[in-house]
Amino acid sequence: MSTKLLTAEDLAEFTPPSKAPQLLKLAEACQTGACNVYALLRALGAATEEVSAVEASSHPAIKVCLGQLSFLCGESFGPTVEACHNYEAWVGTIKAARK
Repeated sequence: MSTKLLTAEDLAEFTPPSKAPQLLKLAEACQTGACNVYALLRALGAATEEVSAVEASSHPAIKVCLGQLSFLCGESFGPTVEACHNYEAWVGTIKAARK
């Protein structure tokens, strides 16, 4: 199953970055190459408490984290380009709100 590029309307359905600070911090670390699998797994467990069970499998930040973990475990090439784009768009929602 591939990741599709999300629209602003799609992104509005996810918990906003301002209400998911641990997830935002973890996804930023993963996107920039965090490599401690144990620490990432522990942080992911805590960060998922910030989002609903319904959005957990499709949340852009979680996809970035899972992509990095799968890469570190030798199972893929990391998060897809689409997952990274959707994550950056999700993060952009907080940057736009700060202006």
